[in-house]
Amino acid sequence: MIIGIDSSSRVGGLAIDDKNYYELEYVEDIPHKLGELGIKPEAIEKILLTIGPGSFTGLRVGLAISQGISLPFKIPILGYSTFLAMVEGAPAGNLLPILHARKKVVHVANFKKTDSETEEIFTNKVKKIEDLIDYAKSLNEKPIIFGNGAEINREILESNGCSVHHSNPIAPFLIKLFKKNASHTLNPVVPFYLTPSEAYRKREKADIILRPMEIDDIDEVLKIEKDLFPEPWDADAFYISIMMKDSLSIIGTLNDNIVAYMIGRPEEEKFHLMNIAVSREYWRKGYGSKMLNSLLKDLEKSESIKSCFLEHRITNKAAFEMYKSFGFRVAGIRPNYYSKNIDAVIMEIGV
Repeated sequence: MIIGIDSSSRVGGLAIDDKNYYELEYVEDIPHKLGELGIKPEAIEKILLTIGPGSFTGLRVGLAISQGISLPFKIPILGYSTFLAMVEGAPAGNLLPILHARKKVVHVANFKKTDSETEEIFTNKVKKIEDLIDYAKSLNEKPIIFGNGAEINREILESNGCSVHHSNPIAPFLIKLFKKNASHTLNPVVPFYLTPSEAYRKREKADIILRPMEIDDIDEVLKIEKDLFPEPWDADAFYISIMMKDSLSIIGTLNDNIVAYMIGRPEEEKFHLMNIAVSREYWRKGYGSKMLNSLLKDLEKSESIKSCFLEHRITNKAAFEMYKSFGFRVAGIRPNYYSKNIDAVIMEIGV
């Protein structure tokens, strides 16, 4: 069995062989749908996946889900260009597939397709919608404009004389690309982003400085720890983390003041993020996201670490949403992990 997963937008697309297609409200619903259909991972021979361009969050979540299915059973993942799959499902003509990037900005490609061949004029460009309209008007052959970027910008496109055409679901055409032996990336590690998300841009600009935690930092770290957590770590726990050879202990400073920290260590082929926190008065400034983003970038360079996992209280919805935005998926539940019989959610992402 071969499955196709489209995660280029927040809506999920799932194709089973070339027989069935399911549109899901969210990309995260794909594992549940497979279970509902009685499809076990060991029955899947290959996973076909759109790896970009597209939604920053959707692509990351789609890859994380695919890796979660793939890793235990070593199922090959074949990553395909979103534009190639869109063009495969489009009629012959001068094609302008466009994908939403952000307000009045789109990802765009241009292909000329006949019944016998497809010619790439350009692909993977970022344009303002006004520049796209100017380009479309300059073409000798009226273009077929389609894709979620066309739907979102339908009003401005049509008011400028550009027709918006129907778009077919993308996932079924991943199957067709596979059968044609189209160009792909085997076992992709990261999606292909043309533009970062707004959240990503903010976390990259976050102005804290990251450095290794030192023993002299423990007192200040403890103040944050005790303020935030009902079951805080003690000084010994931080001391041991600093002294352990393979442990990662990082703090974030702002004007030489400690405002954030994270602790973790490798456990076989996984990295366990054990503690991450930002001082209460510095919440919602992107500092926690900057630390997590820095960690994931470093782990991507590791040859021995295949995934990163963490636990958080099942009642902590803010943490759940933040980790999900990075592409973490729910990997399990630890019953009664915290005091007062509160369960822990285990979340994991491939790196």
